[in-house]
Amino acid sequence: MENYFVVVKNKHKKGELKAKQIIIDSLQDNLLAYVGNLRKSKDMYDKLAGMYEVSNLNEIISLLRSNLSPSLLLLLSYFGGGSM
Repeated sequence: MENYFVVVKNKHKKGELKAKQIIIDSLQDNLLAYVGNLRKSKDMYDKLAGMYEVSNLNEIISLLRSNLSPSLLLLLSYFGGGSM
């Protein structure tokens, strides 16, 4: 039974290292500095996800406006009533 736990623990370690390496390989240098000191891949993921969470409607509209074409912005301002 003890041997089973050693095998599971080693498998978990390998998976953790793989997950961390995938995250590190996919990040730009400026973001790597932000999460590089964290020990677990879950902590890295949570911190990165928290950076991009949108907490209110104004943030959503701001993100949309930064990524939409001018014609869609005009439509958004017409129905939203907000200023561009």
